[in-house]
Amino acid sequence: MSHSNNPFMDMYNNMMGMMNNNNMMSNFMNTCMNGMPNMMNMNTKAPQFDMNSMNNMQKKVMDAMANANKTMTSSTQAMMQHGAEMVQNNVSSCMGVMKDCSQANSPENMYNKQVKAAQNMFDQNFTGMKEMVEMYNKTCMEMMDLMGKSVNDCMGEVTSTKRKSSANAA
Repeated sequence: MSHSNNPFMDMYNNMMGMMNNNNMMSNFMNTCMNGMPNMMNMNTKAPQFDMNSMNNMQKKVMDAMANANKTMTSSTQAMMQHGAEMVQNNVSSCMGVMKDCSQANSPENMYNKQVKAAQNMFDQNFTGMKEMVEMYNKTCMEMMDLMGKSVNDCMGEVTSTKRKSSANAA
């Protein structure tokens, strides 16, 4: 018999009542709570696991990631600035070509000025794009160096921690 206008609420209440009557939930919680101390003791029984060195390694990795992020951010800003300068130069060139074309005395003269301006803009943009690619490559190499150094430092620390733990166990 329904006690509310919502049949889903009645179904929920029935389900909760069954769980309470069968002590399913309390049995589950007791199992979990009784099992947790055993799981935590497993970590303390491992003789070659040093939590402080793991925390130090994690800090070093996070510092390396922060440095890589700074490198990438500064490089991205420099590349965006370079791109903005390229656009500004293109707009200035276009304005100059429009001015020159308005003063041209013949269609051939206007055509020659446009071709020369297009060639100059292409050369400048191509050079600018090469510079941006070089900047990007330099950034990638710096990031790889930072991350490689971090990994090498962490591996060296793992090795030294392992040696210390083995010596202490002996």
